[in-house]
Amino acid sequence: MKFPAANISLKDWNPNEDYLLYILMDPYYCRSDNEFYRTYYHNQKYVDSNGEVYKVIDKKPPKSLLRNIFRFLPGVYKVELIFSNTGEKMGLVEVKEFILKQVKKIDCEYTSEWIDNIKKAQSIQEVLGG
Repeated sequence: MKFPAANISLKDWNPNEDYLLYILMDPYYCRSDNEFYRTYYHNQKYVDSNGEVYKVIDKKPPKSLLRNIFRFLPGVYKVELIFSNTGEKMGLVEVKEFILKQVKKIDCEYTSEWIDNIKKAQSIQEVLGG
């Protein structure tokens, strides 16, 4: 799997949420809460920078004793997502259309610039911000 990758299972990203809940820059997230995993990641499909579609099938908590002891500190407790290739593929146009639909809902000072960059992108990696 080549990162960044975008969640394509959630067809309507919440514009009030941090968009990094939907775009993964690596296979890790920093929360120990199982409900968070079930809500945002479990069984969700992601398109990677090559257009390959993967599904989150499990998670692997950190093995480090120190990471577990200091899990209350931001960014210390890193859970690795486990992906399985679905055999599905998305093309550049399809990914652009999906991401544009999501970004147009976000109201911030950079939205129009972000939309322009997506429209000009020549690869899926560029669309996803990589």
